[in-house]
Amino acid sequence: MKKKKIAAKLLIRSLCSTGKEKVRAFGAYVNIVNCHRQKRVVVVVVVVVVVVVVVVVVVVVVVVVEEAVVVVVVVVVIVVVVVVVVVVVVVVVVVVVVVVQEQLLFRELTSPWSLLIKI
Repeated sequence: MKKKKIAAKLLIRSLCSTGKEKVRAFGAYVNIVNCHRQKRVVVVVVVVVVVVVVVVVVVVVVVVVEEAVVVVVVVVVIVVVVVVVVVVVVVVVVVVVVVVQEQLLFRELTSPWSLLIKI
């Protein structure tokens, strides 16, 4: 939140001063957007790792326990489906929240009304 406020203030000040500060304010906005994009990449990497680990565990369990294969397979399939659904929901929520934050920030930085109110 602090970065957003700083970026907004920089942009407001820059409208009343030199071109250099405008560039700085836009740079602050770009940094915030990039930060959100990095978070998205981290979430995707974590999801991929979780899915790979689950698949490996399933394979190992099926190979080791041949007697109760049917029960194990059913349980494992249920667990995998639940994990995948949870992970997909989390990723979608995170991405939507991040995109909404970016849009709100962009509106805040570009809206003449917000600038008038804050000056």
